[in-house]
Formats: sequence, C-alpha cells, structure tokens
Amino acid sequence: EAMEKCLNKQIDNYLLNCEKTSRPPFVFLEVGSYIGTSFIFFHKILESRLKNNYLMISVDPFENTVPADEKEWGVKFMGSSVNKIYFYFLYNLSRQSNYKNFIHIRRKSIEAVNIVRKLGPLDFAYIDGSHYYKSVYDDVENYFKLLVNEKDYKGIIMAIFLAGLRSVDDE
Repeated sequence: EAMEKCLNKQIDNYLLNCEKTSRPPFVFLEVGSYIGTSFIFFHKILESRLKNNYLMISVDPFENTVPADEKEWGVKFMGSSVNKIYFYFLYNLSRQSNYKNFIHIRRKSIEAVNIVRKLGPLDFAYIDGSHYYKSVYDDVENYFKLLVNEKDYKGIIMAIFLAGLRSVDDE
C-alpha cells in the first residue's frame, strides 16, 4: 500500500509538472525483477493513470550469484532455478498490455547504469535487487544521480533493504 501511495503521489506531481512544461514520458525503473510481480503491479498503476505516456525499465541479470557455501535452503534453491525464474518473468510480462513500453536490461545493476542514463532521467526508481547492504547502498547512490532534478519537480527513489542479511563485506 505504501508503494502504491508513493507512486501515485509521484504521478500526481508529474502530471502537475506536465501542465507547466512539456515533459517527456514518465520513466520508471525497477532494479530486481524476480518473476515480474511488482513490475506488473506498478505497470497497472502507470497504465491506468498515464495511458501510454510512460516507459518502464527493469534491470536484473537473472544469474546465479549464490555463494557455493550458502547454507540457507531457500536461497540455494532460488539460485539454482534462475533460468526458470527468468522465463516466468518474460512470460508474465508478455501477457501485459502495452508491453512495448517495457525495456528489460539483463545485466547487473552496476553495469546497467550507463544504459539507463541514455534512456532519460528517471521519475521513479524502485530498488529491490540484492538485499545486501553494500549492494542497496551502491544502487541508491548510482541511480539517485539519474533522477529528474528540476526546480519544481524531482524524481524519487524507493529502496528495499531486508535487515538481518549479512553484508557482502562480512564474507
């Protein structure tokens, strides 16, 4: 509910700003896509509010990054199933209307920054990739620089960090 409220508020700000200037389409970024559930959730909001005036970018490498010595069964299972997860993601997106408004970048987040930069400033960035502190910090730092930054209108960023996970630096 908080994510929906935050996105709707940003769309309101975008629409208000569009009345004052000729803004390009709303650009939404999601880092970390899994099977596309949150991407589709956000898509439905954007489509209903902005019709066809938006671009959605997803960034996810869909590669197994689980360390060989990982003991947590669920984490190991997800790592070994990454190709199936990727095909679920593609299938789920293909069933959406306006799928031509989607761009998927199958790269690590740090590698995708320069590609995303070329697609225009971001109105909304949702960071939900790796949940390790260092990775979340790096994603926020890198993508924050790509947010719209105008006098009367600024892009926003939401980041998901799960407390309790060990830091990559701890290994």
